[in-house]
Amino acid sequence: PDFFVSEEVETYLPELHKARIHINVFGLDERQHREIQYYRPNMHDLVAYLRDQDLLFSLNPIFRTNPRDRTQMTGLIDTLLQMFGCFEVHNGSQLKSHNDFWAAAVDRWRQEGITKSFVGGSDAHTLRRVGTTFTAARATGKTEFLAAIRGGETFVAGAHGDFFGTAYDAVEVVLRYVKNVYVDNEERFPLPRRMRHMAVAATMLPLTGVISGISTAVTIRKQTQMIRALR
Repeated sequence: PDFFVSEEVETYLPELHKARIHINVFGLDERQHREIQYYRPNMHDLVAYLRDQDLLFSLNPIFRTNPRDRTQMTGLIDTLLQMFGCFEVHNGSQLKSHNDFWAAAVDRWRQEGITKSFVGGSDAHTLRRVGTTFTAARATGKTEFLAAIRGGETFVAGAHGDFFGTAYDAVEVVLRYVKNVYVDNEERFPLPRRMRHMAVAATMLPLTGVISGISTAVTIRKQTQMIRALR
């Protein structure tokens, strides 16, 4: 009875070169999941739908949007501030500087009388990090828990991301792919095809972790610095 289905939805902001925005949607059902796919191409349409359905949703880290300059970043922050009432301020895959900024931003908005709530999560793509970052609240069940998030009566805690965590996740994903081809679906993949897949994985494995870790760290630091410059 205390379990509820949630999902991360990738949507797009048309006025910012179709920038990718990730949104967490909490407590949805199968029908709503299907309907979300229709509204997903446009963030404005998606947010309007989520509000119409009275679904709780939060903004995930925005480093994937990649604004080109300070003007674009200012416009993006203004748009997101108007559209979202809940922000993910502690993401287990993000650098501490990024998480600290968003936590401080939500706290500052509250002091200015702008009501915002917040959540945290591990953003785990591998089992190693599941539950290492979390949202907590005083609640006896899912209804009270979701109500606590809406009311801003939560706290977040846990691990922050770093280069090694991102690199490890990337390598583990490749290794899971190899296991899927060679062990779990051996009958589906003839030996020549498995050999080709193995060759690709062997080529990617040494570089995947390093490239993913460096790329993520550089992007997040750059955008965090740009956002801080707006204050």
